[in-house]
Amino acid sequence: MSRTTSVGNGEDLISPADTSLGLTEGGWWTYRYLRSVKKRWTGDLTWCAYKATLTEPLLGSVMAHYMSRNDP
Repeated sequence: MSRTTSVGNGEDLISPADTSLGLTEGGWWTYRYLRSVKKRWTGDLTWCAYKATLTEPLLGSVMAHYMSRNDP
């Protein structure tokens, strides 16, 4: 699931800034941009840097939000 800082909507989960996770700006967790991504596109740290692992209670909130989506 992705996180955006540009524009949220009524379906997105609010995500405050959290510098311990590398999230320097407030934003939204969203499933609007779900796409398949090949490992070769994310395996290079200059293209897709690892930020952090979500922990509870945030992890549970984000997973519940993801599981509540309506698949097309």
